[in-house]
Amino acid sequence: MTKPAVVLLAAITAFAGLAPSQAMSRVYLSQTVKYADLDLNRPSQVAVLDRRLNDAVWAICGKRGMLGIDEFHDWRRCLSQARASAKEGREVALAGTNQSSPHVIIEN
Repeated sequence: MTKPAVVLLAAITAFAGLAPSQAMSRVYLSQTVKYADLDLNRPSQVAVLDRRLNDAVWAICGKRGMLGIDEFHDWRRCLSQARASAKEGREVALAGTNQSSPHVIIEN
């Protein structure tokens, strides 16, 4: 049985307060989370998927040290949107939605 694929898109608007020309310069990243090797009917395997999704969120947004107030808000926005994207992907993966490949793509 072929497992489904999930594609997640979370557009990060980290520079929402900037002029349009400045906002267009933002960088978009993506992270693919594969789960073809997991049996998502088993709770222990769902926990593995959750860890992979969490790792992908941190890979996209990073762990930051000292930030200014604007950078901090941008970072928190990135985390919030990437986590929401990961949550949607998790729900689709667990529901068994049929797609073309068994992975999740999280983008910022």
